[in-house]
Amino acid sequence: MKSPIYEERLELLGLIAQETLGIDELNEHPDLLAALEAAYDAGLWVGHSVGRGEEVCLG
Repeated sequence: MKSPIYEERLELLGLIAQETLGIDELNEHPDLLAALEAAYDAGLWVGHSVGRGEEVCLG
């Protein structure tokens, strides 16, 4: 059983895929799901770092 937080995360990523990319079934595109999850994680990391006043280096 997956955690409620993971389920909410998948719901958010599915909404992004549907509204931005026009993809109704994100589960049919595992590579895209992996890319969206990586972008989501990077966004959380950058947001956390900026919120703490830290310098962010992405590359």
